[in-house]
Amino acid sequence: MIQFLKSGFTTKEGDLDDGRVIAFMLVLTFIGNTLYATYVNFAHTFDMQNFGIGAGALCGGIGAFFGLRKDN
Repeated sequence: MIQFLKSGFTTKEGDLDDGRVIAFMLVLTFIGNTLYATYVNFAHTFDMQNFGIGAGALCGGIGAFFGLRKDN
C-alpha cells in the first residue's frame, strides 16, 4: 500500500514530483478549509454551490497545470 501511494507522487525515474505533491496539498487544504468553515465557524452556513464552483476551479487549475507540462 505504501509503495502504491509513493508511486503516485514520483516520476517514471523515481524522483519526487513537486507538481503532484502541490496538487495533493491544494486538495487537502481545500477540504480542510471547507471542514473548518462548516464545523468550527458556525457563523456561516455551508454553501454547496460555492463549494462546487471552488472544487471545479481547483480541478481545472490542476488539470491545466499537468496539461501544460506534457510529461505525465
